[in-house]
Amino acid sequence: MLAIVRRELNLGPAAGAREAARLAELLGADGDAETLTGALCECVAHGEIDVDDPKLIEHLWATTLDTVAIDQPNYATYPLRHRR
Repeated sequence: MLAIVRRELNLGPAAGAREAARLAELLGADGDAETLTGALCECVAHGEIDVDDPKLIEHLWATTLDTVAIDQPNYATYPLRHRR
């Protein structure tokens, strides 16, 4: 548990900034990651952003990889996907 907290403190701020930047580009709006994630969900729900949009898919992969880097960096496929 302490290792996760340590990784969150070390990696979390940069991961959050990258996520917010990707969301801002995807949505054409400014805000924090939490607010922009809510806006993204609304856009997808209303069909304003297609679930097959390559930019959306890339954002979701990058966010997932950042989360895995913090929560489970030894996850078996993480090193393979991280090299994408």
